[in-house]
Amino acid sequence: MQVERIIPITESDRGLSNSYTGRLIDYLNPNMDMLNLDDIATSLSNVCRFGGHIAEHYSVAQHTLLVWFLAPDELKRTALLHDAAEAYLGDVIKPVKILLGDAYSKLERPFEELIFKKYNVDIVSLKEIKPYDQQALIIENDYFRYGKLDFISRFYDIGQILPFNTPRIQLLNLLKSEFLQAEIDYSSLNT
Repeated sequence: MQVERIIPITESDRGLSNSYTGRLIDYLNPNMDMLNLDDIATSLSNVCRFGGHIAEHYSVAQHTLLVWFLAPDELKRTALLHDAAEAYLGDVIKPVKILLGDAYSKLERPFEELIFKKYNVDIVSLKEIKPYDQQALIIENDYFRYGKLDFISRFYDIGQILPFNTPRIQLLNLLKSEFLQAEIDYSSLNT
């Protein structure tokens, strides 16, 4: 783990933070050097969906795996990155996003653009993944709110495809299989 500079927590009011791997995250000036597959997988596996208002921890990483499972082959790469900005911004629930309006979009959009550019995925495909993201949301909501078990069967199906492991490791393995070369190429061009 390479640490750029661990900042004191008292500097967070300057828009700075550190990632899991120790990278300096500058929220006012995001750049591709801040982005890392380990950080994305780790953070998304620790961030709970539904603002945490569910009986058990269900992470954005698990949601990402479900969207990946539901998406057609041509959108699998997009599915893996569709919520990657949340690794840096957290999972803000929809009602709060709506209340924040442009303020949230102004934070989220630069992260999305940098992530999709670094990992060579067309950002236009984010619109194409929405139906699968919505389908996953309905499956999740039906399970957590109404106890419908379609959710469990989907994860059984995912388990048949991916080696059993924690959602963090499953997501990290998929991210690395799809995007590690792009991360290596970027690093070699910028060192």
